Amino acid sequence: MKGKATLVVAGVVLAAISTVASAAKPAMTPQQRQDFVAKAQQKAAAMRATQPRTESQARATMKRTSNGATAIRVPTELWTTLAAQPDAKGSIRVIEADGSSAPSTEGLPNE
Repeated sequence: MKGKATLVVAGVVLAAISTVASAAKPAMTPQQRQDFVAKAQQKAAAMRATQPRTESQARATMKRTSNGATAIRVPTELWTTLAAQPDAKGSIRVIEADGSSAPSTEGLPNE
């Protein structure tokens, strides 16, 4: 019973510490938020600029990781596009298309 009580006390202390730590961090100002978003967009654009387009280009990115696995960047020609739309009943319908075009909603019921 003493072990369970110690575990409960440790859990409460951990929760209190994480609450205090998150409360100590002030919320971002609108300018800080704009800067954060701009930096994230620049990083995403830089990643897309170096993304291989074809499978042959992607093979050049193949490498071994420290645990022995193989990693490769997926070429954009293999990317897919997803779209979600509510149907007449209010359910969400997910449509997938290959990466070369946006998903078509033609021929779907209730359109």
